[in-house]
Amino acid sequence: MDSEQIKSILDSLISGLCAFSYDTDTGEISFEYMNDGAFRMLGTTRSAGEKYIGHNVREMIIPQDLPIVRQWLFDVIADNGDVETIFRYVTFQGGLAHMRIKGNLYNRHGNSNSIICTFSDCSEEIAMQREMEKQLNFMNSVVDSQNRFDYQVRTDTCVIHDNKAEDDENEVLIPHYLSSKKSYGMHPEDQPLFLEALERVMKRPCKDQIEYRTKGIDGTGEYRWNQCNLMSITGNEGYVTHVLGLVIDIHEKKLEEMKLQSKADTDSLTQLLNKGATESLIKDEIKAHHSEKHMDALMVIDVDDFKYINDHYGHMMGDHVLHFVGEQLKQNLKGKDVAGRIGGDEFMVFLQNIKSERDTEAVATHLQDAIHEEFNDKEVAEHLSVSIGIAIGQDTEEDYDELFKEADSALYETKHHGKASFTVFHKDGEGQS
Repeated sequence: MDSEQIKSILDSLISGLCAFSYDTDTGEISFEYMNDGAFRMLGTTRSAGEKYIGHNVREMIIPQDLPIVRQWLFDVIADNGDVETIFRYVTFQGGLAHMRIKGNLYNRHGNSNSIICTFSDCSEEIAMQREMEKQLNFMNSVVDSQNRFDYQVRTDTCVIHDNKAEDDENEVLIPHYLSSKKSYGMHPEDQPLFLEALERVMKRPCKDQIEYRTKGIDGTGEYRWNQCNLMSITGNEGYVTHVLGLVIDIHEKKLEEMKLQSKADTDSLTQLLNKGATESLIKDEIKAHHSEKHMDALMVIDVDDFKYINDHYGHMMGDHVLHFVGEQLKQNLKGKDVAGRIGGDEFMVFLQNIKSERDTEAVATHLQDAIHEEFNDKEVAEHLSVSIGIAIGQDTEEDYDELFKEADSALYETKHHGKASFTVFHKDGEGQS
């Protein structure tokens, strides 16, 4: 490779490359070589740049930063290897910018020191760092952050740092953060929600907040609840380049909230879900099942002649009966099935993923037998029975309101034909008991 080829390669570099000599006696700087990339970075042509820079290099540097540049020169002349620093300078357009310069001594002759260096504009990087510090300080003043992370959009790299650590040993660098599709200890149910929030903040400048469970980056220990405050940081071009996240441990607070929510959603007498919580959960399950092809069943259960039991045996016995029915529902249903009390003596059950209509009929028969035969007061048990209306859901477009209407209609048929039985709703209008 000849000298012209080498010069062409050096000129094509994006960053600046410069060779100059510095006289320690006179302080004179003489430029020996600058590549084309240097002039492009400075925003000028070679002819104009060479005339101006040679005589005005000190004037280009902000006076407050001249000591920084002098110290850099002394360190380079001391032959301490590669020496790097950052200083501010005035561009050819009159603006203020930051320059990162890195150089070393390659020759010394008397008082003349030959130095070669590379330099690049780092204004965007400095502005972004300041914005990140500003946002971090603001967010830290608002929340007591335990951990923070900096996700770098362009490189798909995430740096996680423990704010409460006394050193940097707990700082973890994760390359290929999103593309690796690893959970990094996050709960499988929460990871999609977290990634959706992260992608929202990546697409446009905004803030977001997400709660999720994690075991820690090593995946050990028990899951704990965290709250993450997300904020996007933009570069000079207006695009999101970083996403900052402040992570707070909210485990105890979340458990207390869930406990309070559970109390709010629970019927105090039967310890089943109340009407609102039952309907909400069943609606969510039906919506989740729309993309799946399987059968579900909605059962509306009514305690027969409950007023008679209340009037003849007292309200305490009536409460005991309702509690007993609730216990039977909890003991005789699968874990994913939903059971709740939706009225004074009325209950609702949602059976998920049944194989056939006969499965529902078997559950209804078993519940009726258990409720009638296992009540501890045999005299009251003689009067205790339930009527059940059943609607089968196998249409992916069928919704809760339609299923409830069908089950309620089937319950009416059961009551009309003598109670203590069940009816399965059929769209042809004929129920099967």
